[in-house]
Parts: sequence; structure tokens; C-alpha cells
Amino acid sequence: MQISSFWVRGYRGMVDCKIPRFAPVTVVQGDNGTGTSTVVHALRALFGLLAECARTPLSDPTSIRSDRGVGPISEYDRCRLVPADPLVLGARLDTAGAGATRWSVPPAMTAVTVELNYDWQRQVASIIRLAAELNLGDGTAGAGSEERIDLIDLTPIDPGDELLTRLKEARKKAGSLGKRFDHREFFAGELGLDYAGESSYDHWLREFVASLAAGVLLVVDSGCGVAAEPTPMRTGDIRRLLRAGRLQEALLRAGRHPDGAMRRRYRRLRSVLTREPICRPPFELVEDPESGTVVLLEPGPTGESWDIPLAHLGRSVVGSYALASHGILGGAAALAVDTPESDFDRHRVDSLLIPLLNNLVTTGDITQLIVTTRTEMQGFADAVYYRVRRDPGPDGDRVVDTVSTSLPIVVVEG
Repeated sequence: MQISSFWVRGYRGMVDCKIPRFAPVTVVQGDNGTGTSTVVHALRALFGLLAECARTPLSDPTSIRSDRGVGPISEYDRCRLVPADPLVLGARLDTAGAGATRWSVPPAMTAVTVELNYDWQRQVASIIRLAAELNLGDGTAGAGSEERIDLIDLTPIDPGDELLTRLKEARKKAGSLGKRFDHREFFAGELGLDYAGESSYDHWLREFVASLAAGVLLVVDSGCGVAAEPTPMRTGDIRRLLRAGRLQEALLRAGRHPDGAMRRRYRRLRSVLTREPICRPPFELVEDPESGTVVLLEPGPTGESWDIPLAHLGRSVVGSYALASHGILGGAAALAVDTPESDFDRHRVDSLLIPLLNNLVTTGDITQLIVTTRTEMQGFADAVYYRVRRDPGPDGDRVVDTVSTSLPIVVVEG
């Protein structure tokens, strides 16, 4: 599963912004204050709102609390240039390589387009578009030639002749037999789904949207290192612990997780941390039996005792632990990292940070990497680079943050 394009209207400083193409590595560069971080935050808002919508009937508006800092969206995110306009967030996702069990992706689906609307006045979010692109085995695979249907309303969107013909024939056949035509059953068959009534399709659709919201993207904010962990959260949700900055507890819970796949990812993480480019000695996790707090320790200079806590190993080491843990334990297809250079010493960016991020993609721990940066971070393999620019408004104090598509897109192929 990969993000192939993304667009946003009415989010913070972005009146109308689109990133037309994502690569395995997508780098968004810009000076401090131009809005590079806003790109990542908008992506997170899209999938956060999608998760909220998946908890209710998908065709109904979903109430979202809009206080600052609460939930996937807040009043702080309203674009002050067009405050009356609704927020629109959308993305096209390629399903190539998506596992059927993890994503509930039907066999015929090659891509899905999702677009959401958030009404600031009513504080409700709605899915205004959820369309699937289908390759129905007629040899017409490829962008622009695949047939599309609306997954919520189950209506063709610019259907190809073959799909439209089969739809008419199915309706005619049902009429000749005196049966009610079940459009859900028809499209479930086109998608390659097992159909056991309308509720089975609705259940699959909810599960599908929830899997997209939970598994496509994981955002790593700047300063993602070790947070204070005075009181254990005691949860098995590793991603929740990582998002909270509770790295040491996340590692402990991952190693004891009841899911064998998570334990395997934990063992892989330990192996990755000992190899190039990180090259750290094996660590030990110590849990206080009374308070439940967890401390990660590395061996001292002699290697005979575990006496150096993670927080004392330097910010580049802490940043390496955090990024590797998010990439391997997070379980998301795409990893979006906001200004990672701020968590590394300047001389370790080229020798440690970039090789580490490259390795997460090339080894398959993640399928896609999105990096926002204020510096000229080069050296990524198979990457597309965008630059964010700030445009002054007519009155001299308005700004519009856009991903510039007028500038040449530099494609670096490794």
C-alpha cells in the first residue's frame, strides 16, 4: 500500500495544495516557517479523520470535537485565509503489494481514492469520495483505463463499456427472473468479495476503511526521542506508546507482546540496531517492580555492566533508536518523518540519519518514506524532491504555503 498523490484545501496556511506524485522516498524541503511540517500534519489529519469516520456509518457525517490539541483536527488548523471554507483532505492510494489479510483489499482493486470534508461550523467530518479503481482482467490495466466505482453508494464513476454492459445485463437478468436486483451483490462480485447479504458488504467496507486509517501512515514528529515515563501506560498498543514518546516502554511491551509477528519485529529491531549504520551494542530493558517504569541500558566501556541509560547516550543515538523503532515496530506502510535532522548531530546526518532511513525502505520494513526538512538532505535512493515556497498575499501579511509544482522536480535514482 502506497500513497501516490495527496491534496489539501483550507488547512492552516494551505489554501489549495497538491503533491501530484510520491516515490518510495519523497522529500519536502523548505526554509524554517514555510510550512514543511504542515504537509506531514495534513497527512496525519487525513488518516485521523478517516479513523473517526470508520467508527460510524460511512455515509453519515461524523461529529468531531474541535478543541485545540484534541483529536485529529482542531480550530488551530483552520486556514485563516479562507476561514469560512470547509477543510478538504484527499489522497490516492495504490494497493499494489497490499496483503489481503492486513488490508482487506479485494483482488480486483488496484487503487482507492479517498476524500474527506470537515465542516468547521458544525464540527463534523464526512467522506465525500471513496472510489475504487478496478482491473477486471480485460487487459486494460493502467492509469486512466481502469474502471472505477463509488464504494459507498456503489455507483459507477465514468465506467468502462465492459462494466456498464455487465451491470445492465445483470439488472435485465434479475428482472426476467422476477428477482430484486441487489447492486451490492453485483459489485461485491466485481470486487471479488464473498457476499452474504448487505450487512456483510457494509462490514467489509468499515473494516477496509479502518485498516487504511490505522495501517497506511505513521508520523514521527521532531523530538521523538525519550519522553519522561514516570507512570507506565501498560498498554499493548505499541504505536500508541511510540506516538507518546514512550520508547522504552514500547520496546518492553513489544518484546512481551502476545502477537508473534510483533515479537519477530522486536527481534529484528534488536538485530538492526547492532548493524551498520547504527552499530550499537545489545541493550537491556530494566523494569522497576514497584513503579513499573522502564529504563533501557547499554553496557559500559568495559562491557561488564549495564550502566548507561539511553537518555545519556546522545541525541543521535536516541534519534536512531526512535526512528528504527517507529519504522520496524510501528507496522505502517508509510513513515512520515518531520525534520529528523533536528534530532541528530549535524555531522551524523549524512553518515547515520540518511543511511538509516534508506535502509528502512530498501529492507522492506516500510514501503514508503516521506521526509520534511529545512536542509538540503541529499543521498536518498529513488527519491522525488519538492520545495515549499511562501507567497505573500495582496495585503502583504497573508501567506499561502504550497508545494511548488512550477519548479523542476528533481528525481534521484539510486
